[in-house]
Order: sequence, then C-alpha cells, then structure tokens
Amino acid sequence: MCHNTTVENKNIIYSDTILPLKNVGSNLKVTSISNVEEFSLENCLKKIFEANPNVVFNTIQYSKSDKKVYFYTNKEISKKAWEDSKVNTYKPLTSKSEILEEINKILLIEKTKMKIVFHCMT
Repeated sequence: MCHNTTVENKNIIYSDTILPLKNVGSNLKVTSISNVEEFSLENCLKKIFEANPNVVFNTIQYSKSDKKVYFYTNKEISKKAWEDSKVNTYKPLTSKSEILEEINKILLIEKTKMKIVFHCMT
C-alpha cells in the first residue's frame, strides 16, 4: 500500500448491493470501477492507492456478480492509472530488421516456455 494512503476499514466488503452511505460514513464520495475480475482486484487496488495519495479510503466494496469495485472515500479519486493499465500499446514495426528482431524475440520466448514445460514434465 502507498505510504500516503489511509484505509479506515481494511476488510473488503463482498456484497452485490451498494452499501447505504449512513452505514459506512458521512460525506463520502462513491466511485466505482467496472469489469474488475476477482483475480485482478489486488492489482486494481494497488493502482488506485498509488494514484490517489492523501485520499482516505473509508470502505472498499467488491461485487463478484457485477465484477465491480466501489470506493467510499473522503474526496473524488482518479481511475486513470487503472484504466491506462488495461490498454496495450504496440509500436508498429516498419523495417525488415525490426520485424526479424521481433520474430527472434517471440521464438526465444516460445523456446524458453518449451524448456520450462519439458523440465516440469521430467
């Protein structure tokens, strides 16, 4: 967790129903992030905490059925770091040498994967 991050309730609430604000605090801002698989939840939280220093996170809720995270905070938070982490950018290959280098990298990666699989099988 980021050293400037304060989390009041360190237990994530797993609930598919939005919590009534009176039960989690007063004057809170609620921000949600959709399409967060449970296996990515930890990474999502890390990105959000790092991108929002000096924000007090009162409660964090996760809806398994909706794959949605709700942040109950003392002020608005930025979701940009998480959204940016979901975008893959690729540099176009424009020359023959760049194409050959990329093919070589792919072949080396596949060769390494094959060695690992073979090693695990023996």
